[in-house]
Parts: sequence; C-alpha cells; structure tokens
Amino acid sequence: MPQDRRSMEPLSEDDRFQAALAMLHTGQGNALVAADALVRDHPSFAAGHCVRLALLVMATREDAMVDLARALNEAQAVSAPDARARRHFDAAAAWLARDLRGALDAYGAIVTDHPDDSLALRVAHFGDLQWGRTEYLRDRVAVVLPHWNDGMPGYGHVLG
Repeated sequence: MPQDRRSMEPLSEDDRFQAALAMLHTGQGNALVAADALVRDHPSFAAGHCVRLALLVMATREDAMVDLARALNEAQAVSAPDARARRHFDAAAAWLARDLRGALDAYGAIVTDHPDDSLALRVAHFGDLQWGRTEYLRDRVAVVLPHWNDGMPGYGHVLG
C-alpha cells in the first residue's frame, strides 16, 4: 500500500484518489495503474472507481471497452455510492453503450452541477476535443472558471 514518505503512514483513499487525478491531469506517472491499485485496495471507495472509469473512457482503444465493461461492473457493485459517483458510473455506461453524445452530455451535466469536478471536466473536455465540439471546449471552461481559484488542486489544468 502506498505510504506518505514523510510519515510512513499509509495514504488515505482520498490522497490516493488525488494522486491518480494529478497523474491524469499532468500526464506524469501511470494514472490507470494508480486507479487500479486504489480500487483493488479500497473496493468500496466510489471515487476510485470514477477515476478508473474515466481513464478507460479516455483510452479510446477498442480493447479498452472490455476493461471498461469489467470496471463498470465492479463500480456498480459499490454499495450506496453518492449521487455524483452514480452519475459518473452512468456516464461511463453510456460510453460503453457507444452513446458518445449521451456520455459527453452526462459528464457535462456533472460539470454544470459540480463545477469543481475536475475529473468530469477532463472527460467532457477530452470528448469535446475528439469530436470537434469547439464551442464546448471554450464555453465549458468559461462557465466553471469563476468557481475555481489558485488554491484548488487542478486549477492550473483548468486554466490550460
């Protein structure tokens, strides 16, 4: 289990989630390996499933669909995920069903309701870029930016 190098204490689920999210945003490290380990070690931590699903959605490889289906089954086995996590699961399910517009709309709706959700923003932005939805690339970030500040993790990536 990963540990905080300063204290040698095991990292919390949230710390590990934030680390995987930072890897996703920076492209440094292997976010999928980190998310897989988080889910393996904490199978009831819904946010870990959300980041793993998002990474598989953004993989865009046909063989990733098998992994996405498996990961979605595991995520849906989480007892009582919060409403936001359930919406992430539903967005990934739409992607798996090849309802790309529905998936992007679902991730976008999460961002509308939770402008600080950098994971949903990242997936929605990814899809907008892939499918040439240029107005969304601009407008989605413009709408959430007032809800962010430089003290929030991921702020620089929202600006980027």
